[in-house]
Amino acid sequence: MSLDDLTLDGLKYKSEGEYKIAEFLTNNNINFIYEPSCPVKDHFHGNTWEIWNPDFLLPDFQTLIEFFGVKNKPDYETKTKQKLEIYAKNNERIIPLYSIDSKGEWKRKIVDYILNINNKEMDKRSNLKVGLEGIFKNSIDN
Repeated sequence: MSLDDLTLDGLKYKSEGEYKIAEFLTNNNINFIYEPSCPVKDHFHGNTWEIWNPDFLLPDFQTLIEFFGVKNKPDYETKTKQKLEIYAKNNERIIPLYSIDSKGEWKRKIVDYILNINNKEMDKRSNLKVGLEGIFKNSIDN
């Protein structure tokens, strides 16, 4: 897939991985914002507030998705670890994805996280939980 083909619903994505994530979220009617502006307190640089642009925000689940697709670059790996630590210290929910495999394991990671949130927070809406499980099973199996 060329960079010119990475447009979906009028948004141009920076990588094939981000495009596939957006496609999966769109196909499953999961509301998302691509590269939202999020204030984050950076504990590695003097506790300063910065504006970061994570890859995706799932506002219905108050969860971020970050796709860390670069491999075999020590500086990138160090920054990835720092970024995840900063998100944790800011009490951000985050789904880190490292590869977009053909088996769909990355899809399962998103679904499991969302279902886990549902299990914890939506007991009173159990019919939504059951509906989500069915929708996701069909989507992952395809």
